[in-house]
Amino acid sequence: MGSKFIIATGGTGGHIFPAISLVKSLQKNGHQCLVVADRRFLNFTSKFHKGLHYKIIPTGFFSSGRLSKVISAFKIVIGIIFSVFYIISYNPKMIISFGGYPSFPTMVAAILLRRPLMIYEQNSVVGRANKWMLGWADIISVPYEGVKGLEKVNKSKVHIVGNLVDVSISNIGKDTYPNIRENSKINILILGGSQGARILSKVIPQSISKLSESMRSRLKIVQQCREEDIDSVRSIYSNSSVDFFVDTFFVDMDKKLSDAHFVIARSGASTVAELVASGRPSILIPISISNENHQLLNAKILSDHSAAWIIEEKNLNPNELCKKLTYLLSKPESLKEASKKARSLFTDARKNMLKLITGFGTQTK
Repeated sequence: MGSKFIIATGGTGGHIFPAISLVKSLQKNGHQCLVVADRRFLNFTSKFHKGLHYKIIPTGFFSSGRLSKVISAFKIVIGIIFSVFYIISYNPKMIISFGGYPSFPTMVAAILLRRPLMIYEQNSVVGRANKWMLGWADIISVPYEGVKGLEKVNKSKVHIVGNLVDVSISNIGKDTYPNIRENSKINILILGGSQGARILSKVIPQSISKLSESMRSRLKIVQQCREEDIDSVRSIYSNSSVDFFVDTFFVDMDKKLSDAHFVIARSGASTVAELVASGRPSILIPISISNENHQLLNAKILSDHSAAWIIEEKNLNPNELCKKLTYLLSKPESLKEASKKARSLFTDARKNMLKLITGFGTQTK
């Protein structure tokens, strides 16, 4: 008979996708899971398997302004009450937090009820919600060494597990990198995070339109962007005679990554994890307002191992990106080598997490 677990997660793809990857692994091994999140989670439910059980709680985060703080505090308290009820009624073996402010009430409820708490931090810098709870956590799992924010934590609690990705993504890295032959098509996948990114929708099509005609004719562009940017992106690609496909969300990310020769993307933790697992070279454009610049630190993990190239947002413009694309497209051997470097960083986080979770309590009794 399997155990029950509650998974607390934020409302963005960077939190949700790793959480669902763990849920699927736990369910495959005979366990039951309940996901607790805020209303943004509903934007993703249609993209997951039917066996997913979840609860939505009200929550807020502390922002500027006295009224906003009062409203947020009230929502957090209500969220804690909801979470206490869910934990008592579901009676899980452990609560596992993936961070993001919607996870905070469930972590507080776990502490109040003295239930085992595991924190999973997927970024290079511990997020605010997770950081507040580190002292009470029974297990702290991180993707790699050197994660910032753990300096005052009991080191015996910290376990390096790798970054969680779906098995369909990690299986891509087992296959041979797709060859780029002379005059063959080159597939470029462009991602802006779970909600798209306006600056990428603006700059990248302009950069590609500046490439030589012979180079443009070889490209197949697959780009994710915001709904409000789709028409302008399509217009630029159409006028540049580029083969393209544009959408707001990809449900078949495994297929898109498998087909891609390289990726242009933000460098959120889940994106970096998927690039490593699939062994795909990339141009990474970290968002400039991330917590303690963690997206830049995420990107450097790949660039320091020659698996990616970084263009900081302050330096991003059509001419700069066009130069980088021209260089990489003319040197397919560099892409193939970067692919090997990326995959060499892969660690099976699902297996490591399952071992930690299911083994909890057996070593300490």
